[in-house]
Amino acid sequence: MASFVGVGTTPPSLKKKKKKKKKKKKKKKKKKKKKKKKKKKKNRRIEEEEEEEEEEEEEEEEEEEEEEEEEEEEEEEEEEEEEEEEEVLIGWNQRWLLLHLLEECEDSEGLSTPSTWRRTESP
Repeated sequence: MASFVGVGTTPPSLKKKKKKKKKKKKKKKKKKKKKKKKKKKKNRRIEEEEEEEEEEEEEEEEEEEEEEEEEEEEEEEEEEEEEEEEEVLIGWNQRWLLLHLLEECEDSEGLSTPSTWRRTESP
């Protein structure tokens, strides 16, 4: 058996065991801390990646919306141009019809033409 140094003191063999236990506890605590740190770091990285993905998706959506708006504007411009062309064509058609009618009036007998109207109106 072990010899005791004095009353109320622990024997050296028990002291070694206690030291070993304390070291093991410290190591476990360190490992836990490291694991926690790693986990936090990993979670942060994952969150950052998710945020980046969300931002990219938002940017893509914005770009798509801008493209759609541009396409709509182009379509509206094309429609306006077509309407203007139609109006011009209608105007030319009406002028042509009026001129054609005037020519017919001049060709026919007994009808007065705008040229004769001008002559009679002016003194």
